[in-house]
Amino acid sequence: MRLTDNLISLYIRSILIPKVEDFSKPGYVFTKLTRDSRRIMLRDVFIPEEWVSELEIKTKELYGDKGLEVLYTIGKNGGYTYANFSGLETVETKPEKKDFEEYFRLLLLYIAGTYGADVDYEMDVTTKYSKQSYSNFVVCPKNGIGEIVITGSAAGIWAWMLQDKTVEGIHTECLGRGDKRCTVMLGPPERIGINGQGRKPFKVPELMDINLTEEYLTLNQPHPTENTKTSLESMINYKVIDFKDGRVTFHNKRFFEWDAHYIYFLEQLYTNQELLFSLTKQFYQKVGEEIGDKLSVDYVSNFLGSMGWGDVGIYNGPKVQLKHYPYMVLYDKTTYVVIRAVLSGLLTTVYKEDVSLQKAETVFDKDGFSVVLE
Repeated sequence: MRLTDNLISLYIRSILIPKVEDFSKPGYVFTKLTRDSRRIMLRDVFIPEEWVSELEIKTKELYGDKGLEVLYTIGKNGGYTYANFSGLETVETKPEKKDFEEYFRLLLLYIAGTYGADVDYEMDVTTKYSKQSYSNFVVCPKNGIGEIVITGSAAGIWAWMLQDKTVEGIHTECLGRGDKRCTVMLGPPERIGINGQGRKPFKVPELMDINLTEEYLTLNQPHPTENTKTSLESMINYKVIDFKDGRVTFHNKRFFEWDAHYIYFLEQLYTNQELLFSLTKQFYQKVGEEIGDKLSVDYVSNFLGSMGWGDVGIYNGPKVQLKHYPYMVLYDKTTYVVIRAVLSGLLTTVYKEDVSLQKAETVFDKDGFSVVLE
């Protein structure tokens, strides 16, 4: 990593990221950005690295390359939508090669800083080629896969910035496979297939075109919460959750910030929703068991709310109302598998009997957007 990049990375981690990432509001996690000369806030959630790792491992075991292609497709759609929502510059808005490449360099340093890694890189916008090598990205060092979070996401961002959905990504080296770095190559499939030692990248030229709307911005605006009283910032200050060098850790599990729309893509595009539910429920049941005697209904409400899932009200039945749940236009194309499973796992531990939330209903009212689970 170059000296100037080290200095910029230090600035990004110590000054820029604390200004951009907002953990101060109970029920919400935001990324604050300027788009079209307007200040906007994108809705995020914090999720455990090990959960994504286990899902990728199980998917590979059961479905092989076809399963990995689904994971990559989810990641590429997620990265493309993130870039679109964030208003990232493109070859059309920054037509000068040197300006575009400098902008992309700073973006890579920001992404690396957000996930507590460092990055080396090559890029040539003329040939649509980029190579990124990270010291310790999330997920893939755990399992050697990383199709959603690093490979697919990187390909989606690159596709947006080049305004070319046919560029793809391939994961050529990984800490989780015993390599020294995690390396992703991006570009035309025929080129990265050759440089990737003969491995063929997945091809996902059809991506969802989902634009940032006033409805998204309005419904995701912060509101006062009734049930969730604790923000992630407070959890960190009280030492319930550890935050150091851009990493959030809870009970020795690393959680990372994910744009909430990834959850919607996972729920819409992952082919085995029953597996997604059962694996997620089991994972969070173990989290609940690790928390131990402190775990209660109020604890669950504050814990999940601090991670960005909204104002979490838990009632007898059990019934859960998630006021101000992260909204996206795909709300009518999901059954909220992930959050149903998360709460089912935690509440199974709280009540010491099996809880399985199977019904989900969306509500639009004077308070905005809510999801009710039973």
